[in-house]
Amino acid sequence: VDSAGNPVVLLVDGNYSIRVNDKNGNLALEQSNVNEGVPLTADDLYSNGGTILEFESGLTRVDLIADLRALEPTSDGQQISLLGHTLAGIGGGTFYFDESDTTSADNNGTIIVTTGSKRWKRIVLDFVTLEMYGAIGDGDVDDTATIQNCIDIENTIKGSPNQEYVITSILNVNGKTDFTFIADGPSTVFNIDAGTRLMNVSGDNLDIGGFAIKSAASTSITSEGIITINNLGVPSSNILFRDILFDCPNHGMNAMLIKGNSPSGLIDGLEIRNCDVQNIGRMGFEILAQAENTNIHHNTINNTGIVSSIFGMGVSLSGDSLVESSCSNNNIGNCPFACIEVVGTQQGVKLHDNMLFGANAALISNTNVTIADGLSIQGNVSEPGEYSIIKIHSSKDTLVLGNTFYVTRLDIATDGAIIRDNNIFSNQATAVIIDNHERCIVESNLVDNSASGSNNATIRCFNTGAVLNLISSNRIRKASGGSFVDNNSGATQNTFRENENADTLAPADDSPAQRIVADVTTNDYVNIDLLGAPAGSSRRAGQFRITVSGTSNSGTDLFSGSTIVNVRMRDEVTAFSL
Repeated sequence: VDSAGNPVVLLVDGNYSIRVNDKNGNLALEQSNVNEGVPLTADDLYSNGGTILEFESGLTRVDLIADLRALEPTSDGQQISLLGHTLAGIGGGTFYFDESDTTSADNNGTIIVTTGSKRWKRIVLDFVTLEMYGAIGDGDVDDTATIQNCIDIENTIKGSPNQEYVITSILNVNGKTDFTFIADGPSTVFNIDAGTRLMNVSGDNLDIGGFAIKSAASTSITSEGIITINNLGVPSSNILFRDILFDCPNHGMNAMLIKGNSPSGLIDGLEIRNCDVQNIGRMGFEILAQAENTNIHHNTINNTGIVSSIFGMGVSLSGDSLVESSCSNNNIGNCPFACIEVVGTQQGVKLHDNMLFGANAALISNTNVTIADGLSIQGNVSEPGEYSIIKIHSSKDTLVLGNTFYVTRLDIATDGAIIRDNNIFSNQATAVIIDNHERCIVESNLVDNSASGSNNATIRCFNTGAVLNLISSNRIRKASGGSFVDNNSGATQNTFRENENADTLAPADDSPAQRIVADVTTNDYVNIDLLGAPAGSSRRAGQFRITVSGTSNSGTDLFSGSTIVNVRMRDEVTAFSL
């Protein structure tokens, strides 16, 4: 600066352009073809009353869009520097006169038509900002109309940092193609009115995110989403939502709702990633649409159901025919109904590597009667000590592999499930139950319900429909009383083999070394270990008997139709008979 406090530009020989941006990154001043130092006074940067100023470079500047409309150009290509759109310093830039264009409409952002029907066009280098269309972003002025106008016209839009845009009605992003609407992070805030959704979305190749959403309080409950894909009758594809912060604790709706119909409303290629739902009145993400290749990953969802706890899910995959989709690598917790819910005729859905935390870290699969085919639940971890029920219902060919669950009970009510290599900790009298279903395999798991006050059976086959299941090679730690494994209430033809006490490594099949508990015959007991009498026992080695729970064994062939094979004699066992 010189002695008067004015900025001085020092240049070596040559031609230059000078651009001055305000603190929000908006262009406040531009000079082209500068070939010597130009002193810039305070009046150069901020004029009064829309006065048109001339600079040594020959570039004319006006204050506001209204002034630009009033200025008639004199030559093709003439450039004008705009200080601001509606307010000085907000939404400025450089415009040029396009003499060849005689038809384009005034869009109040990038094309301005003068009284004499001449067209000033904005020079846009990379993207359009909301401020270029008149948004103020001060947290007070309603920006809804200006932002909607920008969305209707542009395909690459950026929100500015450290701005708060007030939204009082729904923004419609419908039918767009190759559309990008992003900001730099959570300092870009959209503040929505009570009961208002931020936007409806549909289209192809959309990229939306990089901002925060906050809301006024609303106790009304609605099944809509703050962001909604409303795809009824219109297919959409390749939609990405990313890096969005939802902080709307008293807003009685979902953070996001994806809905559509079959087959015309198919959504193919939906991705939700790196979003942060902190406090929401209803659900986090609810997928109701017919959708393929949906991927929900690396999100955080914390504290749902604040207004309506019965709908307090983290993620609900409940659409009609959700195909080859996944929910993976998310942190989800403090959801009063369930962290993750899978309901509907799904195919090939994957729930992988999620961290489930909080007071109800539940994972519920298919609570209704429809069928999920090929559900994969792998690598998930629930928070230690926060016990909640995990239900796997009404599905087929389900794989539950390599998870660590703290559960009240792992409830398996589906045919053909494979439960393998999991760590299952329960605080109830039964940790794992196969309820009225068949051909399930429960093997190579650590199952521990020692935290419960008492034990019925740590792993139980239950009801008459529980047949032809295999319970094998599990390490079991149980509370006092009861058995390690059993059939109950008419379960039959199930195989228990090579299970062991997790502490002593002794067999835990409730074979004659302990006891076999069964209500019916025709069970297969394979690979039974017969142990000798413990030290100090009054029973002699080899004196073992198999009993049927609640039934006398005198005068009755209790094991008619049963198979007992590969009985291994150890520790002085010399005889074995039924």
